[in-house]
Amino acid sequence: MRKAKFFLVSALTLAMAGCMTVGPDYQAPEQPAAQLQTFNQQQFDFQRMEENWWGQFNDPRIEKLVDLALADNHDIAKARANVKAAYAAFDDSRDDRFPKGGVGADYSASRAKSAPTFSDAAKVEQYSAGGNLSWNLDFFGRVTRLIEAAEAEALSSDAALRNVQVEIIAEVVRVYADLRGAQAQIQVAQRNLENLKSVVDLTEAKYKTGVGAELDVVRSKAQYAGAQATLAPLQARIARDEYRLAVLTGSEPGKLAMDLSYQPIPQVATALAIGDPATLLRRRPDVRVAERRLASATARVGVATADLFPKVEMTGFLGFISGSGSELLKSSSGAWSVAPSLNWAVLDWASLKARVRVAEAQNEAALEDYQQTVLRALEDAQLSFVNYHQSQQRYLHLQAQVESSARAQEIAQAQYKEGFIDLLVLLDTERTRLAAEDAAMQAETDIMKGVVEIYRSLGGGWEAPADNVAATGSEAFTRG
Repeated sequence: MRKAKFFLVSALTLAMAGCMTVGPDYQAPEQPAAQLQTFNQQQFDFQRMEENWWGQFNDPRIEKLVDLALADNHDIAKARANVKAAYAAFDDSRDDRFPKGGVGADYSASRAKSAPTFSDAAKVEQYSAGGNLSWNLDFFGRVTRLIEAAEAEALSSDAALRNVQVEIIAEVVRVYADLRGAQAQIQVAQRNLENLKSVVDLTEAKYKTGVGAELDVVRSKAQYAGAQATLAPLQARIARDEYRLAVLTGSEPGKLAMDLSYQPIPQVATALAIGDPATLLRRRPDVRVAERRLASATARVGVATADLFPKVEMTGFLGFISGSGSELLKSSSGAWSVAPSLNWAVLDWASLKARVRVAEAQNEAALEDYQQTVLRALEDAQLSFVNYHQSQQRYLHLQAQVESSARAQEIAQAQYKEGFIDLLVLLDTERTRLAAEDAAMQAETDIMKGVVEIYRSLGGGWEAPADNVAATGSEAFTRG
């Protein structure tokens, strides 16, 4: 027994002191400085980042929709389940550092003729009970690299959940903005219908009194019917947006229990709290996903490299063995065994080397994917600021057009009544006014969508950790 203990202690000391970890050690790639042009800087607050950015619209319906989506959206629930699975796999891989084993009991019986005469058959019985132990001694760091890969994959799944949350929140607010925009365009169309109806009535009255032409009546009715036709696509768009909001919040289409009747397009009355745009690569979950996948791929190069070296395993037994069931648990039946083994797949060397090359190529691909993700993030963020700025400029010009076209329409209608201009001029001013007001509503909708895109591109909607995982390569795990 003393020899067995000495052997076990010696093996443990050797495993702890003599092991090495093969393969490359992960180092996070250097990130470029995120220098973004935000145009009118007075519109932004660079001192803080508003995590719940949708609250700046001061619309309780938006806040309720986002809460419902975070609680009931199935894509978020799926990503959350993936996080649980990844952390469970990480816990499982960490357990591989320690010995494995179990307890059991066995009984065997045999009857056979025995030497030297082989004339009489002897019956042999054996009872055993105890614990079996196996331990892969991680001399070359295979288990360590597997744990590193599982840790990185768990962090990647966590970041993937955040990415889904960011995208779903942005989609909810974007669809809500489109809904309000369609409703506003219907309001414009209905006001235009009222104006056109007055033109129809005017042309009919002039025709009945003999001072107008039937052609004017037909033309005015044709434009009125055309304006009526613009309502159908807008109503279909409203239905589509309502169905989409229902699905995003985990409900069946048409069964969203919320009043979404007409409300003006929400606006943010204060400067957008976006924080420092240079931190976007730390905030964006998709960048964190790609970086953690790179870390996992690097660790798996070490796993493949460790397979080139021998695998040392220790197995053992501690318990009781007896030829009689009644004697099994007595001290005299105590038994133990220790069996170290070494396996080295030298005859499979070419295959093992090929697996290393596969892991190295996959690591290179992960690095390229990370770098491309960073570039896409920078492009996405910069484009969001460009589009937001251009939407605002367009809206200002359209507002000026709306004011001028409305005045032109009033003048034209008065002059038509007096007979100074013909109907075509009046109808043209009506068309211009409708187009300007409709375009202005679309531009106002685009401004709201632009706010959504800015926060989505900056990774808004969750709280980034204080330390950059991409820089440290580690993060504490606390999962229930």
